[in-house]
Amino acid sequence: MPDSNSPQTPATTKPLVSIVVVNFNCEKWLPGFFDALLAQSLIGQCEVLFVDNCSEDRSVQLCREALPRFPNARMVESSVNLGFGEGCNLGASHASADFLYFVNSDCWFEKDCIRILYEAALQAPPDHAIFSAVEYGFDGHDPTIGSHSRGSSGFDLFGCQVKNHRQQDLFTVGTFFFIRRSAFEKAGRFDTRFFVYGEEQDLSWRIVLAGQKIRLVDKAVIHHQATTSTNAEGVTTEFRRFYANRNQLMMILINSSSVLCLMSVSYTILILIEALAGAVLARKLSFIHTSVVKPWLSCIALRGHILERRRFLRTIRRHGDGWMISHFFRLGFGHWDDIRRFLNFNVKIK
Repeated sequence: MPDSNSPQTPATTKPLVSIVVVNFNCEKWLPGFFDALLAQSLIGQCEVLFVDNCSEDRSVQLCREALPRFPNARMVESSVNLGFGEGCNLGASHASADFLYFVNSDCWFEKDCIRILYEAALQAPPDHAIFSAVEYGFDGHDPTIGSHSRGSSGFDLFGCQVKNHRQQDLFTVGTFFFIRRSAFEKAGRFDTRFFVYGEEQDLSWRIVLAGQKIRLVDKAVIHHQATTSTNAEGVTTEFRRFYANRNQLMMILINSSSVLCLMSVSYTILILIEALAGAVLARKLSFIHTSVVKPWLSCIALRGHILERRRFLRTIRRHGDGWMISHFFRLGFGHWDDIRRFLNFNVKIK
């Protein structure tokens, strides 16, 4: 069971933003993260909730030592690794602001990033629910791979996110959520069954289905040590392929109301091609089972959860599949960065 530790007296005034930081074994990144967060001009009017997912390194000690440096900060510890989404949910349950900002600890913010996001949210119409910063790699100004840099403008035939070409109304946020608390609660929070990978895309999809919008805030910049399903160095694992593929299938099966469910078939064909190339690279047929068969078996085992989430979506849904296709379907290929590496045998499988 999770428990919380609050060594500081909470601020008497309501914070403008609750910053929920989910950490798991990020000892390496924490000192720089603390410095970057403290340098934000709005930090004195925010509360910070450090959620530790049962780290095995010195993360907890470093967080405890850093708490007194912040005007309003608390630590929430979990006795098990909940994953990113459920860790965010745990932090949100301790938050008090009307705006929530969910981040990992392996990132740093450029000047006034949080203030810029907050002011954009404050000035936006009520139907704008999520505000996304531009994301770059941890060092320099090279965009992160795939749709993470500026979010996604839509989805392709396989249900994969397509890169944003500077559109303001997005289909999915890049990675980190600056979100109205009311929208977060209405959309049912993060899906706890995702554990890792794709949880931000799933919540984005629900936000859009509920009739709300996602906006890119160009002047807000965050740098992230990205750990996507195939990272920038072209390294992946069977663990990553399972969760990335299983969660993509779950996202399609949960959020599609009718015809878009067929994307689960096209996506299966896509990951089968990818898995065949991966099996050759890894010289093990088990890679096909991990990447294709096991994700489907997991979805079947979770059919009760999938049906329950579909029932919940009917209570908030404002748009059907026809509307989603007309507004967000793109002819581009959103999964190209990963599939190109596999077909060119440029992926290392650990």
